[in-house]
Amino acid sequence: MGDSASDGILDLTIAGNQFTDYIGDSAIDIFAWGDSTVNVKVYNNTVAEDAYIDSTFLEISAEETATIAVTQLDNNLIFGHVEYGFDFFKDAAATFSAFGTQNNLVTAPASSDILLNLGITGSFFVNGFEFPF
Repeated sequence: MGDSASDGILDLTIAGNQFTDYIGDSAIDIFAWGDSTVNVKVYNNTVAEDAYIDSTFLEISAEETATIAVTQLDNNLIFGHVEYGFDFFKDAAATFSAFGTQNNLVTAPASSDILLNLGITGSFFVNGFEFPF
């Protein structure tokens, strides 16, 4: 599942999905560039134990002068194989914020919960711990 924007405003809600079997690179991949604004909510999604994701459950990238605002990042349950539960990237001129108040769960023992780069603001919860930026 993927979406991208280069100009304008894109509002995305990704909720209540069940991911099973082989997924590929990322279950959810959101990419914004140019002067775009992307408003995102990702909640109540489940990656089943039999699912295999080569890279990331949720990958979000903001490049150039794009703005990404994740306003609800809650209650995503990741039981299958992933390299990273969450992978967030932004260019120096981009703006990226992520907020969540309910726990997200990543159980794959060989995975890292989260991969971030500098300059992202907000906080959300993974495996009972708050990740403040």
